[in-house]
Amino acid sequence: MSEVKDLKNILQGLGSEADQAANMYKHSSKPTTSDEAPPEVYLPIDSYGLIGNMKTSALVGTNGSIDWCCFPHFNSPSVFARVLDFNKGGHFSVKCDTEGVTTKQHYWPDTNLLVTRFLTGQGVGQLVDFMPVIRGGATSNYFQNKQKREESLISSCSSLSEGDLAPTPGSRGATPSTPSGSTANFAFIDKNAKNLAPPSAATQKDAQNYDYIVRRLEVVHGHLDFTMECFPAFNYARDEHSLDVSKSSKRAVFRSKNMCCQLDSSVPLKETKREKNQGDCGSGVVSQFSLSEGSTVTFIFKQIKIPSNVRASTVLEQAEELKTEVKQNKLVDWLFIKTVNYWHQWLKQCTYQGRYREMVHRSVLALKLMTFAPTGAIVASPTCSLPEHIGGVRNWDYRYTWLRDASFTLYSFLRIGFTEEAKQFMLYLEARCHEMTKEEADEDDPTPPLQIMYGIDGSHHLQEEELNHLSGYKNSKPVRIGNGAYNQLQLDVYGELMDAVYLYNKYGSPISYDLWTYLRKIVNWVCKNWHRADEGVWEVRGGKQHFLYSKVMCWVALDRAIRLADKRSFPSNREVWLKTRDNIYEDIMKNGWNEDIQAFVQYYGSDTLDASALILPLVLFCSPTDPRMLKTIDAINKPPNKGGLVSSSLVYRYDVSKTDDGFGGSDEGTFNMCTFWLIEALTRAGRTDKKRLLESQLMFEQMMTYSNHLGLYSEEMSFGGVALGNFPQAFTHLAVISAAFNLNRCLDNQAPDLL
Repeated sequence: MSEVKDLKNILQGLGSEADQAANMYKHSSKPTTSDEAPPEVYLPIDSYGLIGNMKTSALVGTNGSIDWCCFPHFNSPSVFARVLDFNKGGHFSVKCDTEGVTTKQHYWPDTNLLVTRFLTGQGVGQLVDFMPVIRGGATSNYFQNKQKREESLISSCSSLSEGDLAPTPGSRGATPSTPSGSTANFAFIDKNAKNLAPPSAATQKDAQNYDYIVRRLEVVHGHLDFTMECFPAFNYARDEHSLDVSKSSKRAVFRSKNMCCQLDSSVPLKETKREKNQGDCGSGVVSQFSLSEGSTVTFIFKQIKIPSNVRASTVLEQAEELKTEVKQNKLVDWLFIKTVNYWHQWLKQCTYQGRYREMVHRSVLALKLMTFAPTGAIVASPTCSLPEHIGGVRNWDYRYTWLRDASFTLYSFLRIGFTEEAKQFMLYLEARCHEMTKEEADEDDPTPPLQIMYGIDGSHHLQEEELNHLSGYKNSKPVRIGNGAYNQLQLDVYGELMDAVYLYNKYGSPISYDLWTYLRKIVNWVCKNWHRADEGVWEVRGGKQHFLYSKVMCWVALDRAIRLADKRSFPSNREVWLKTRDNIYEDIMKNGWNEDIQAFVQYYGSDTLDASALILPLVLFCSPTDPRMLKTIDAINKPPNKGGLVSSSLVYRYDVSKTDDGFGGSDEGTFNMCTFWLIEALTRAGRTDKKRLLESQLMFEQMMTYSNHLGLYSEEMSFGGVALGNFPQAFTHLAVISAAFNLNRCLDNQAPDLL
């Protein structure tokens, strides 16, 4: 009976006190100006799915519109950015015009291919979007021994019928017919794979050299009307472009001063001028057509390289010489099979077999899309300037790699079997260490040895810029690219770096002596600088403080360095490191603990709670059942009107009205990552307290319902349960994997994972 009572109390606590919390974290809106679209025309942030190829990605809305994509890399200027300005940003949409349409969206099972279905009383349409993955990128070595099997599968297929695919006249332009011998839907993967032959060697080489967005639209039942629109807006809608359409109207070439893109279509395209309020960057193309059951249309959008002295008409003339529909449909089907096979084989590496496996799989698939295969880097998010509060100013560019993510990334990949991804990310981190300048490598110089973040290509200078010509998502300004926090002093990154190295050395591969020589200098620098104030984990812009989280992670840097040196018998300043580690520990216990509120606080001398204190038991700074830690968990796990940070199981990172973060107390949502930190802290404390374990389980399962329809998470959640911030967010998905892994172990009466 006591367990039933505990369950009732926990459930009541998860959903209570919401009205009081709303008063503290209320939302506001701003009136729109004449050149701004009304907020209601924007899709909710979590109404998107993500496709990608480990070099770049695109957001595809539930309405079939691609509203964000940067070419050719994550950090390249945008080509489609409607999510940041509905009128000017640019889009690539496929819309069903049949009356009464509703949509559903899901991923093709165990892949990152996105399926959007159009459901009407007149029939059912299906749009499949993906970016082809021909080679494994960061995991190419893993697939080398599978290449022969895959080539055998493809080569065993017989040729597609090359019957006449020319469209026949229809009520809305053209109605493509279905050739004899081809298939009307993707059932051919299981039933009719023998009907599919690989494209020519030249076509396969072309597929490997270009970044594609592939869109395959078919009608499964009935007869439907569609409109396709492609309106790119290069360089964040700052660069004008020219448009040329081929004589057959099946190919369009968009050419700006720095980029050229091509759209190939199996239905005719019509050049269309932009509306007056859509900016003056250039024209787009539109196609209206009807499809009957079994009919298919394909679109391929890609970057092409045309020398400045070559006319776009040359490319268009080449298109006239090809049987475009035959070759394109054949190519799309081949790319589909190759890409599905890639994701299925890649996911087989996952060793996680516990509860919540579907959520873990989706999280690691999302993380894979946020990796940059050429260097092994992982972006914090593939988007920029999606607001942390609608109408607010907390709009940041997350298309960079934070060292802070290092240990969480390594841990998540290693614990569920993805050692190759962990290896590639470790090589990226090692490369940053080798780039240290003479001043940075000098232990006596106050210059930090590493930045807190880098570009995905390792670039150092990430100048922040405001794009005032864009209105922002739902008119949330300013729109920022670049990130001015790159040169902040954030001492915690050295703890995360050393934790990552320690984990990789233990679960991945032994590190080299050359890397150790750099790490030793970094640790020596931490010994001489840990006492400094910094901007902290939340990158505040209101002044430096002695943040608790930073001090704890300095302790982690020393602790992991000592363990690693002992394990590998590396030369070190062991006595100095031990003494410094112990000094930091005692300093935290003296100055980071507040006797009045009986909790660890945000920074020394404050009385403000901060969710980052939940990290203490996760990095083994203290026991999860230490009385101080339990009191801190309990203090945080209260509603805001009672001094806590939790509203209906969602965790705020801190009280913005009590923290000078440089934004004057402007509102923000709850942080999903912090919620998963609370879950994991409760899980670890729950080994000896079943009530806490039950609460962590219920909180985790409730958080699963806050993902979007595809299992993706943004950075934050609004008071109304709406996704906020950049989307999807890597840190959140890393926390999902860690929380699921350790919760599953504890529910199976096993100890949570320890170092």
